[in-house]
Amino acid sequence: MRRFLGLCALFSISVTSAFAKSAAPDQRAVFEPVVRAVAQSLQIDPDMATAIVTQESAWRPTVVSPKGARGLMQLMPSLAAHYQMQNINDPVENIIVGLYHFKYLMGRYKNYELALAAYNSGESAVDRYGGIPPYRETMNYVRSIMTKAVGSALPTDAQNGEDSNNLQTNDVPVVTPYNADTALDLSSINRSDTHVAGL
Repeated sequence: MRRFLGLCALFSISVTSAFAKSAAPDQRAVFEPVVRAVAQSLQIDPDMATAIVTQESAWRPTVVSPKGARGLMQLMPSLAAHYQMQNINDPVENIIVGLYHFKYLMGRYKNYELALAAYNSGESAVDRYGGIPPYRETMNYVRSIMTKAVGSALPTDAQNGEDSNNLQTNDVPVVTPYNADTALDLSSINRSDTHVAGL
């Protein structure tokens, strides 16, 4: 947890300096170096991390979704409370906690698509369906991020010859394996982080 707090302090100082130098900075230019640095420190593909931020918030640090998700990584208040965030609206802390949670999901599911699906629709939905839930929003979310990050999009409904309004629960796309050697050992940071309640 000390390492986490240290990352927050380090990146907060550099981002605050960037804001002070410009009245209306290009948000991506300010935050992308932070996202890439945090991703590298957590052994997450930086292109995957930037694709998630692009999809979640379009690099708008103050955006709030209709469901209450906040910031660049669109964190729900319950998740922020679980990770004991000091300030969900702090862009740097939002990035760190969001990527930390994504790392946890990659370690749990061992592939990118299921981790992305869980980030979007929750672990319980992925577990209930045994794969990517047949929700149009979640399937499009996973497809979009995979396309941005690695250029390997899942097939679209049209390519499958399916009616997108009539998705079947057994039509789960093939998933991309995640290297388990880089999975985050949450117990070394905070023993309470091995399960995210409510998702």
